This record gives sequence, C-alpha cells and structure tokens, in this order.
Amino acid sequence: MVVIALIGLTLFVSLPRMRAALFDAGINALARQIANTLPQLRQQAIEQNQWLGLNIDLDRQCLWLSRADMTAEAQEQAAADAQPINADTRIAAIEFPGQDARNDGVAEIVCHSQGYCDPARIFLSDQQGRQTLLVADTFIPTIQIIGDYEN
Repeated sequence: MVVIALIGLTLFVSLPRMRAALFDAGINALARQIANTLPQLRQQAIEQNQWLGLNIDLDRQCLWLSRADMTAEAQEQAAADAQPINADTRIAAIEFPGQDARNDGVAEIVCHSQGYCDPARIFLSDQQGRQTLLVADTFIPTIQIIGDYEN
C-alpha cells in the first residue's frame, strides 16, 4: 500500500512536467535546432573560409543549407531536399534590420568567413498560439531564445 502511494505521489509531481515537455516539444525543438545550427555554421564558415547560409522557405516551411561554392544546380537540389518543419510549428516571419518582417518567400541568413552572421529576428508560432522569438546578432555567437514573447 505504501509503495502504491509513493508511485501515485511521484506521478502526481512529475506528470505536469512530462506533459509540458511533450506538448512544447515542437516549437522548442525548432527553436533549439535553429539556435544550434547558426553558431555551427558560423564556425564552419571560418574553418572553410567561405560564407554559409541557412535558407528558410516561409511558404514551404522548410530549411536547407547553402555555401558560396555551390552551383545553381546544387542550390536547387539542396532546396528540393530541404528539411520540412514539424506540421504543428511554423516559422511565421523573419526580420532583418532596416527591413519589414517577411512572412513569405525564402530568406537566407548568411554566416561569413570573417566570423559574423547576418543579424535577424526569427518568429516561430505553433497551433496552440504560443510564440517564440529567436534573435541572431552579428557578433554574438549564441542565439537568444525568447519564449512566449509579446509583439
């Protein structure tokens, strides 16, 4: 009887955290994926001495990488083989300094061989109405993730 009570108490305490982790996985996973990809691209751009880009197709909701030495055909193939974004989550818009936010077409965030990336703000949303903002700064290697932001 005591064992059953302890199991019940453990489930009572841990179930809300498990539920939040399961249901928030979509938007959080996409935020982490982008936040981890850009610093890696920055480092690879320095090592390879060429610019590398993270391409985001806002219409098709997919991501792919490009680099300076890719032919037009290779870029088209990379776009065709793009990684789709989870259906429950979407990239709502991308904003570059001095430009209006874009919510359609393809946007490319470039990491340059000199060690900096194009600054950008990436707006994520999901079907539950949650929103997350990613802020990529020019010289700061980490991406800031702001969950449940207000416009």
